Amino acid sequence: MTYGELKNSVTEALGEDVLSMEQLIAGTRAGFGDMIHRGYREFKNIFAIVSDAPATLYEQLMRLSDLESSLVPRFNLYPQAMLTLDFPSDCLEILYVKIYFTEASIVPIKLALGNPLIMSANADGYYRTPIRSLDYDTTPDSIYYKKGTSVYVEWDQGKINGDPWAVEIGYYKTLPFVSEASLRRELNISAKDTLDITDVVLPMPDEYCNVLVSFLIWYVAQSNGYEQEQLTVMKNEYKYSMEDLLARKNKEDQYDESTTVIKIDGVM
Repeated sequence: MTYGELKNSVTEALGEDVLSMEQLIAGTRAGFGDMIHRGYREFKNIFAIVSDAPATLYEQLMRLSDLESSLVPRFNLYPQAMLTLDFPSDCLEILYVKIYFTEASIVPIKLALGNPLIMSANADGYYRTPIRSLDYDTTPDSIYYKKGTSVYVEWDQGKINGDPWAVEIGYYKTLPFVSEASLRRELNISAKDTLDITDVVLPMPDEYCNVLVSFLIWYVAQSNGYEQEQLTVMKNEYKYSMEDLLARKNKEDQYDESTTVIKIDGVM
């Protein structure tokens, strides 16, 4: 959905054109914030390769075009079983980290940054986490933690041979902060140019865009003197549509094809 389509949907619902560009931008920003507060989530995963790996053909083509040179994420590999990579800039919450070795892949467990064992042991001059000393019933093969803007991953060299060749991070995306300045940067226009966002695509899936329409209807009506009873109905319509969408996503997340079928009284 584009900003133009969003505005048209709100205008049609209210029966009058009462939505200025400034109000459209402010309403979208407010809607993004409210949807995140209510549990907005959109899954994304990235694969990172080691920093000294040769540039991919895609990266080479992008460099020739003077576009962004680091399109494929990279991770830095260090001695004594540790790597680091940048925390994804659009990440709301990390769901999992997976490290790929030649013979197998492993999923590290997350450690709280305040854990006193993090980087507490000296391994040939490098401070690392003594994974086997962690207080777990089953000792993990690998751990990860976030420090600042970086994700740190360590693994037990006694259980895993060789170095990793790729790292995968699965996470829920956040929604960007929307403003006139950010839209001008996206369109690559200066403050002197006329800002036309009619054809700019909203940075979210269509299923959420439909919910955003309901939020904008309530948001605009609230600032245009609608009666409280009407506003309550509009806000509830937005709230319930958001809850319904999240309920469907919960079912998707919990679906397991391997669920056992239980027989009752000999009937399946």
